[in-house]
Amino acid sequence: MSNRRTVNRNEQRAARALSRSHGTTYMQALSALRKPSTPWLKSLHYHDDDYTILAGEVAWISDVGRRTRSGKRVYRRDGIAWGEPSWKEGDEIGLYYCGTLRVPVLVEVIAPPEFNPRLVQEQSHGQEPAAGERWPWVTRVRGLRRVDLAKAPTLDDLGIEHKLMARRPKLRLTADEHRRLLQALS
Repeated sequence: MSNRRTVNRNEQRAARALSRSHGTTYMQALSALRKPSTPWLKSLHYHDDDYTILAGEVAWISDVGRRTRSGKRVYRRDGIAWGEPSWKEGDEIGLYYCGTLRVPVLVEVIAPPEFNPRLVQEQSHGQEPAAGERWPWVTRVRGLRRVDLAKAPTLDDLGIEHKLMARRPKLRLTADEHRRLLQALS
């Protein structure tokens, strides 16, 4: 059975209280309540274009925003657009290139996620006409480790079932999965 971390009611209450008292979003408060950094795996659309983030390089990754079936953006009660990633500064993220089953890059979150569809649209280079609307959440990251795609660990190497990444764009890693990722990228 998986030992992935879930948020319990007490953590939810504490995060709501912290959010109200400090004027932050619920997700920022929840992240602040988590003591140790959390390792993640995030899927990226890979366009077979040798995209990478080098060690020490500052870059950004984007995440999906939520919309209704009619295309209207969904907002939380606090007025923030729904879909903010729950990672926090200091968390490490393995970048999983969809279609390759490989994780060639490890980055560290260096700033809280921000809602910035304009940045995504301006820097999508026309690869997707509505990229900013579809992927509006931006997280600034710094490259920690990378290997060539052909030498990168696979999901199997990390002990992660393929179907887990087929169903979601990001996943919290267990301590063992994180350890295997670090070893494979060193």
